[in-house]
Amino acid sequence: MDLSNISYTQFCAIIGFFGLIVGSFLNVIIYRLPIMYVRQLKAEMPGERNELDNNRGATSALTLSTPRSTCPTCNTALRIRDNVPLLSWVALKGKCAHCDTPISARYPAVELLTSILSLFLAIQFGSTLTTIALLLFTFLLISLAFIAIDGQRIPTALTQMLLWAGLFSSVYEIGLVEIKMSIIGALAGGLGAALLWHIKKHCSYGVKLKDLIPVMVGLGATLGPSALAAVSLVSVTLHFCVHIAAADRFYHAKHNPNVYVTLVCIVSYSSIYAL
Repeated sequence: MDLSNISYTQFCAIIGFFGLIVGSFLNVIIYRLPIMYVRQLKAEMPGERNELDNNRGATSALTLSTPRSTCPTCNTALRIRDNVPLLSWVALKGKCAHCDTPISARYPAVELLTSILSLFLAIQFGSTLTTIALLLFTFLLISLAFIAIDGQRIPTALTQMLLWAGLFSSVYEIGLVEIKMSIIGALAGGLGAALLWHIKKHCSYGVKLKDLIPVMVGLGATLGPSALAAVSLVSVTLHFCVHIAAADRFYHAKHNPNVYVTLVCIVSYSSIYAL
């Protein structure tokens, strides 16, 4: 289903530029959403305060839109020209415009990664609604992967969106699988992750293994049971390799289930091109 009469080249260019803009917003989501989620859990489950207090947080009111982005060192609000995706970081030579504190290269890296992965989808699937559906899937995977890298709790808002996006794309036949396979995939992902959590319960560091359950449900709804099984197998294999390769001094890193979440996201994106 063609979205418009624009040329293939124009569509790819638009998607690549759009990816840069979205990548900038994903940086906000990756940092702020886990803080908002932890605060919500603190309010709803006072008994988990001690555990949740180990997560990063801020003392001021925080939403995805407010307050404005600031330098973490001097707390100066960033100007619009300091917030242009990728270009601002290059123009400022990776330093704050006010205090010259180095700015993490991860911010432009997320923006560039989002743009590149979006461009790959546009090249592969063209100007179709399937591309739009898979773009949302990709944006969610990037957010989940980097939140996991940071060792934060996985916000339910992202996993719920992953689930519903997978189901709706299947219902309207713009996804990777039909609705029957989407439902079976969601059930299989949830049951498999729940079984793993039941066996190992949860670790004393990083995200709980039970946070894997909604992630796998959402992935199953998007990829279907067959692809989900392949993703799980490859991810487990890679996780085992990381476990073996990691030195003992990285004990907590190699045993952290966050590593598995990140690998699952990476492999899931790659599986799109095999379906």
